[in-house]
Amino acid sequence: MKKIAFIIKFALIFCMFAGTAVADGAKIGWVSRSRILAEAPQVNDAKRKLEEEFSPREQELMQRGQDIRDQEEQLQRDAAVMKAETARNLEREIISNKRELKRLTEELREDFSIRQNEVLNKLQSYTAKVIVDYSKKNKYDLVLSDGVVYAGPNADITDAILQILKKDFEAAKKAKK
Repeated sequence: MKKIAFIIKFALIFCMFAGTAVADGAKIGWVSRSRILAEAPQVNDAKRKLEEEFSPREQELMQRGQDIRDQEEQLQRDAAVMKAETARNLEREIISNKRELKRLTEELREDFSIRQNEVLNKLQSYTAKVIVDYSKKNKYDLVLSDGVVYAGPNADITDAILQILKKDFEAAKKAKK
């Protein structure tokens, strides 16, 4: 019973302070992280760079797959005229090549996933820094993100954050030239 009374007192005190903060004109904002990750130019640039990085390996795997299909066609087409030992050797080679292709494909998926997570973590850290800097500069008392049930248009600062990210991206592009 004492525990319940303590919890009720704590909740009442919390509500009093929360009410005071709102009554004093606390500035509260909200950011849609999912929208930032969908629209920020840094995200699209990172995706393009990842595709460029992994494209040669993907092309190599596609070529290996085509080579295996060619071997299978050769085996089907020429099995009747091949020596039994030659056909068995070709069949073993095809099986071995399929295993190797499967291993390399899985390795590529894992490497891509690791790199994608690294890039995503870097982007999330950067966007968090931009959000914090913006919030401090504009004197926000509280900025919320995911898990918000409702945020009115006055509280949504996502567009402002996206503009900063776009401006930073353009500045970075110009600096590279």
